[in-house]
Amino acid sequence: MDSSKAEPDQIVQDLSLNALETEKDLKDSPENAALECARIEKGSIEIESTKPDGEANEADVSVDAQTIQLLTDGFMAKFLPSLQKAKATIDQIKNSQSVLIETVSQEISKFTECHALKDLDKTMAKAKIYQSKLMKLRKEMTNLHEKSRKLKKRALKLQQQKQKEELTRAHNLEKEYEKERMLTARLAPASE
Repeated sequence: MDSSKAEPDQIVQDLSLNALETEKDLKDSPENAALECARIEKGSIEIESTKPDGEANEADVSVDAQTIQLLTDGFMAKFLPSLQKAKATIDQIKNSQSVLIETVSQEISKFTECHALKDLDKTMAKAKIYQSKLMKLRKEMTNLHEKSRKLKKRALKLQQQKQKEELTRAHNLEKEYEKERMLTARLAPASE
């Protein structure tokens, strides 16, 4: 199969199969397996060791640009649909979350209003109690005012009656004094 005319999905499958076969052979590291896979596909990989002691841990890899483009296209074709689905799902979750947040805020405002109504009910109950207390006090004050008015009236009558009795007594005393004066014998002057 010619790699320049192959579909990107097919290239990725071929690369993954070749990578599995070479991984069994190499078993050194994932980097070596990827390099070997790319070498098998294109046949033009150069590895140069950068350490002076000859270890191949850090290597410069030169790969044909067409191979890189095909690998990129295959990777994009493989993962782009699932990423787009994931993005759509995330957008849907965001929308659902915003609706949920709005609903929760409405419920919180209802809860706050409910507490306000409870507080209003408590205040109204207290107002009724205080109003009944005020009505009782008002009734008591009216009764006390009425009693004090009756007592003043009675005191006035008693005072008038006492004055009348004193006048009558004074008048009677005067009459008695007059009678006594009239009854006292008048002495006749002695005739000589």
